[in-house]
Amino acid sequence: MFIYPNNSTFVFTVFDDTDEATLKTIKPVYDLLDELGMRTTKSVWPLPQKDHHVYSGGTALDDPDYCSYMKELQAKGFEIGLHNVGTGNYTRKDIENGLSLFKDIFGDYPSIHVNHSANRDNMYWGYKRFSTLLGFFYKVFSNNRTYLGDQKDSPYFWGDLHKRHIKYTRNLTYKSLNLLKYDPFTPFVDPKKSKYSNFYFSSTDTPDVTSFL
Repeated sequence: MFIYPNNSTFVFTVFDDTDEATLKTIKPVYDLLDELGMRTTKSVWPLPQKDHHVYSGGTALDDPDYCSYMKELQAKGFEIGLHNVGTGNYTRKDIENGLSLFKDIFGDYPSIHVNHSANRDNMYWGYKRFSTLLGFFYKVFSNNRTYLGDQKDSPYFWGDLHKRHIKYTRNLTYKSLNLLKYDPFTPFVDPKKSKYSNFYFSSTDTPDVTSFL
């Protein structure tokens, strides 16, 4: 049973995947959210992108103006989260550097993380997101791309870092704004993933206005 502040009957918030984000495109949105008194979560990429897919394009924290605005948002009460350390495939050393950079800029490690697209370093991604039976069918009928963030013998492994620093990780998404109708237990612990994770949360998948409506 959720108890909301001020006798509210619902909560609305956003985790903003940083895909395609630039200062020009996001500043008007976050300036409006600030003006309305809303505080949401803005994810970032600490490191420059390694791939060049149109879908994955966006600005990372190596851009000084973009970085400065992210720090400004944090100071205003917006949460800054992680969407992997960048877009592409990042080795453990890359990830260590990206997490350290995040801490240097924002004062602490990110407490919340969302896997990005097809990064090989994604944690418990692909068929591993699902229960045993559903995961089996997903593995058989999907493209079966391998995600290795939780595989210790992989160069992309960072499971121990994920466990140590990340409190909340997104897993399943739903096509309804009434999220608790489908997942009344979020956030939750998944015993099958607890070796390298802490809490998982679900979210509504609304990447554009049409899906939101």
